Amino acid sequence: MFPFPLMIDTALDEGIVQKTITPRELGDLFGKSPRWSRKLIRENRIEAIKVFGNYLIPITEVDRILECAEGGEA
Repeated sequence: MFPFPLMIDTALDEGIVQKTITPRELGDLFGKSPRWSRKLIRENRIEAIKVFGNYLIPITEVDRILECAEGGEA
């Protein structure tokens, strides 16, 4: 498995676990731009929520992308 989800799923201050990432963080993980991430969102290829004008992508979407890249079904 790819090492990135382990890096993302680390505990933050006071035991809070990060459950979402931004398009910029997703792009950084895959060596792509934030624009690439937003394009995936617009094309409904990944799930995201919009909070105060900013997209948040669930960590589970990163796992799904990685499974798809390894030959699994999306």
